[in-house]
Amino acid sequence: MLGPEHLDTVAAMGNLAKLYFAQNKYAQAEALNIQVLEIERRLLGPEHPSTLRTVNNLAGVYYDQGKLAQAEPLLGQSLEIRRRVLGIEHRETLSSMNNLALVYEARGKHGQAEMLHAQALEIQRRVLGAGHPDMVPTMANLALVYESDGKYAQAEAVFSQALAIQRRVLGDEHGDTVHSMYRLAKIYHADGKYAQAEALFVQTVKASRRVFGPENNAYTLDSLGHLAFVCERRGEYEAAVSYATECYTARRNVWGRSIRRPWKQRSPWRWPCDPKANSPRANPSCGRPWRSIGRSSRKTGNDTAPRVCWERAWLDRRDSPKRRRCCSQAIRGWRTRI
Repeated sequence: MLGPEHLDTVAAMGNLAKLYFAQNKYAQAEALNIQVLEIERRLLGPEHPSTLRTVNNLAGVYYDQGKLAQAEPLLGQSLEIRRRVLGIEHRETLSSMNNLALVYEARGKHGQAEMLHAQALEIQRRVLGAGHPDMVPTMANLALVYESDGKYAQAEAVFSQALAIQRRVLGDEHGDTVHSMYRLAKIYHADGKYAQAEALFVQTVKASRRVFGPENNAYTLDSLGHLAFVCERRGEYEAAVSYATECYTARRNVWGRSIRRPWKQRSPWRWPCDPKANSPRANPSCGRPWRSIGRSSRKTGNDTAPRVCWERAWLDRRDSPKRRRCCSQAIRGWRTRI
């Protein structure tokens, strides 16, 4: 018998906690990580590498549960210790910087998140050299912070570099490359660069179908939805109708069950109104402006009416008569402009 505080027993407990986390059993993972952390701090000390890894694991459990207030101080302590013990250029120190920056971003502290991601990227460029593939996750995280702050020029520059590295190292037909193509196309769309957005969304749809198969996956469906927006903005109503119809038909086949995502995303997809955080049910102020705009535009014949209907169709990912009606109204509206 090894006993509950033998290091092999503690290691087994840590592995079980990781398994719980992978299975989304957060309560069990949190409780077990807390036990492991208490034992390791007592036996190994707060600055031991195993203790710090457990701190990071527990913070990850808190992060995925939305317990950001608990995750932030843990990661802050871990980063301070790793900087002092391991040095600023150590891989685990950079990992702590990235994780803390993600928590900052989730808590709306975009300035601090941007600063940490930028520091990490500068260090990686100095240590690894420009164009190293290990830099891509940091570049993507920094670009997403820029995008959240509306700094589209900076986000576009960083994401373009990341995509170029992935295309060189992984090729166009790799899941990570498809993800970066989609994100960069979304930035073009948000920045009003509709020609570039349309071209890249088309590439994303083709690559996604080659990589993940012809069946409908998140990137294919989301890109088709964005293409309808982009083509409408460019006055290409025939193309908008085509993409909207294809997207609407494909989504009807998957409504009622979750859309297959090729791999787990750590941050949600953002639509014109986030279906989770900003739905009319969760936040009534989100739906009301669109409803009022839709009514006024139909009365005045404003060209925004079909666009508003298409946006409203994405508020809820589940099938419903209201959603079908919004999709149909948008498609009919665009058809009248062909």
